[in-house]
Amino acid sequence: KYEDRTRDIYSAYINAAAGSENSATKTFPAIDGDGIFETYLMLPDGNDGAYFALMSDGNEIVRIESKNGAWYCGEQKLRDFTPNVWQTLRIVTDYNDGTADLRINGKKTKVVGIDYEYIDAITVGFNPTENAVMWFDDVSACRYIEHSDYPSYPSVAESTNYNIGVHRCDLWRDADSGEGWDSISAFPDLEPILGYYDEGTVEVADWEIKMMVEHGIDFQNIGWYPPIRETDKPLKTTHNGGQHIQSFMNAKYSDLMKFSIIYCCETLQNRHVNFDLFKEYVWPYWVDYYFKDDRYMRIDNKAVFSIIAPDLFIEQMGGVDGAKKCIEFMREDIKKYGYDGMIVLGSWAQNNIFNTIGCDGAYNYNHGTTGYTADYHIDFYEKYRKYRLYAVPTISMGFNHVGREGATDAISERFPVMTPEDHIKTAE
Repeated sequence: KYEDRTRDIYSAYINAAAGSENSATKTFPAIDGDGIFETYLMLPDGNDGAYFALMSDGNEIVRIESKNGAWYCGEQKLRDFTPNVWQTLRIVTDYNDGTADLRINGKKTKVVGIDYEYIDAITVGFNPTENAVMWFDDVSACRYIEHSDYPSYPSVAESTNYNIGVHRCDLWRDADSGEGWDSISAFPDLEPILGYYDEGTVEVADWEIKMMVEHGIDFQNIGWYPPIRETDKPLKTTHNGGQHIQSFMNAKYSDLMKFSIIYCCETLQNRHVNFDLFKEYVWPYWVDYYFKDDRYMRIDNKAVFSIIAPDLFIEQMGGVDGAKKCIEFMREDIKKYGYDGMIVLGSWAQNNIFNTIGCDGAYNYNHGTTGYTADYHIDFYEKYRKYRLYAVPTISMGFNHVGREGATDAISERFPVMTPEDHIKTAE
């Protein structure tokens, strides 16, 4: 049965008394080689005593635990965390090397030595020094196999005078999208170069990174959506966004390129967010997962951030003044995390809106079904110049969504895509 984790609003919790010992253990067929083990933990008050441990025949092999507002392995501090933000704890074991790679929210922390013949259980526990609650969910364990045709280390192409980015929309994982590749497979000309890949794996992410950095692309601009519902609680998983954390952030070669996020306001679920909920739940999540990541895209030490549909962002924030207030809040608060500010770009709105709410400029997520010629692009950006609006040029290949839309909507027309010659002309 298809289940979308972004619609799963149920999680387990331990309501613990001070000084008590509490745990939940799950056994599974022994993994006697490399493995990937993961869970989500959330501490509303940031208490000590939460832990995630790998077990072998009842013996603890390695443990990540909360202490003094940070995650630790033994006496080694791994990373600070923010209370009331779901944390993704991941342990990748290497049997031959006898090591465990410990990752928090998709970020490398420590590689520690471990000794094991096999791992056959995971324990999640909570032993607080005061009355407290710990939430946990989505505990997983699997064997890790690196195939012989894994992508080789990329040969990075330099682009010294430009920062070149690509937009990406994370939809292509059958387990989470429901629709997956079924709508594409009827159109052979739409099959990707990578084939029908599983976007949620590190191997696919490393193929994508290799292709991009070897062709001069510096960063990925990734669409971010809040959950379908439950935006008035700490965010555990996001809509169409888990692939980025599960794959790119844990990929071998992800240090070779940067990423930025697009706040996608064009969908219905965003209507459930307002400025207060944004500050309490969305912003802390972004800080822990994205802005505290060394791979986040900066220009002049300012975070690159964009908003799709600023007009709906205005509606979400209760009007123009609310939208301006939110942007001003982000620009100032981000300085706490080592930035000198934020570059805010808007897409898909009336031209006067961008300046009204304090955007630094505009860009286009794409140019729709008609945006497949060089002349279209040139005319489009000439219009931006007339509005005296700074525009980051975006080259779109067009929008042939016959496969994506034809399966569910009345839209079944095949639209043209840009030729290589027009792409070069547009870029020049």
